[in-house]
Amino acid sequence: MSMTNDVQKVLPAFFAEAGGVIGAEKTYHALFTHQLFAAGAPLGAVGREVGLNGRAKVDVVLFDPAARGDFARTDLARVAIEFKGGAYGNRNALRDTVRPGRPIGDLEKLAALPGKSLQRWFLCTDLPSLGRALTAEGVAAVADAATSRGVHFAYYCAGDPTFSLRTSGGTLRSVPVSAAPAGTSNARSIAPLFAPKGSVRQWLTGQEERLVGSEDVLVSQIYHGLRRAGFGAQQVSLETYYSFATAGTRMQFRPDLSIFAPGVRGHFNLYREGKRTQPNDALKLVQLRALVEVKGSAATARASDVATARLFQQDLEKLVMWQERAAEAAGKLGVKTDFESVFVGADLRARPLGREPRVALEGFAKANGIQFVYLGPA
Repeated sequence: MSMTNDVQKVLPAFFAEAGGVIGAEKTYHALFTHQLFAAGAPLGAVGREVGLNGRAKVDVVLFDPAARGDFARTDLARVAIEFKGGAYGNRNALRDTVRPGRPIGDLEKLAALPGKSLQRWFLCTDLPSLGRALTAEGVAAVADAATSRGVHFAYYCAGDPTFSLRTSGGTLRSVPVSAAPAGTSNARSIAPLFAPKGSVRQWLTGQEERLVGSEDVLVSQIYHGLRRAGFGAQQVSLETYYSFATAGTRMQFRPDLSIFAPGVRGHFNLYREGKRTQPNDALKLVQLRALVEVKGSAATARASDVATARLFQQDLEKLVMWQERAAEAAGKLGVKTDFESVFVGADLRARPLGREPRVALEGFAKANGIQFVYLGPA
């Protein structure tokens, strides 16, 4: 797959599946990287949350394969992609942030990135169930704004038979979306997938050298592994909002990955149809099959055993918190919930975690019903 010329080839399949997902924007990031991998993109060439210009993080960056997972090699960045869409509470994120005639932060960010040969994309997903954000005239206006900044633009409104595409220098045109795959998994347990011989564990093992980036890179690879194992786009969600998981402010705790039974039908947001009188917690708790917390990034590649164990322990304790809060919420809602808890820790250091701290972590995990998955040097 050509990193710079063929990105648009995955758009019909991406938008077909994205149209069935109402959730956090990061789910779309993982879905897009999954489509890239399925189309043949090298694993070590797809980064997430990559800093290409100081502190500004780009949602997805495609690198020359020579990067081999070293996403600090910004000189090898070939394509930068920003996404806008998803559901925040009862709101359409696109409607909140992209308004024709007003400055669009993502376009300004892309335009400011260094590198004349860097290809830039702005991908928008609209959710009509939460109030459509852009009219046809609005789409054309945003396309004009993107083109004026040398940015390729694509927009899709869920349920439409086509998406809008305008490559930089071209004209706005309609492109048919693909037929979304019907596959779903009715597996009651995901634990076997993360066991030593499970397909997701096998998929991840040996990939550590390609994970020298943000934690989001590892999350995307786990997402791809779950999709390879048969879970559909409407079953796997990143940073899912649950109304019972408030952090004491307007913000909420969100697990890295939530895996659901097919009955959730991609409704990962807080409220059905954006109506606060129709909370989704009961549906999600009944359909929830597993929560996955992930730890491991380039930032931890030189941490000590003590620091690494502390970071892993913190995420294990998050899962215990999730178990307690979910059980309490289910009781109040009068529903039953029964889900697995999985922790995946990627140790990117040259030496494996020492026996003593690892035994302690595994013991804590076992005592609390958590599957402990350690990825690291033998």
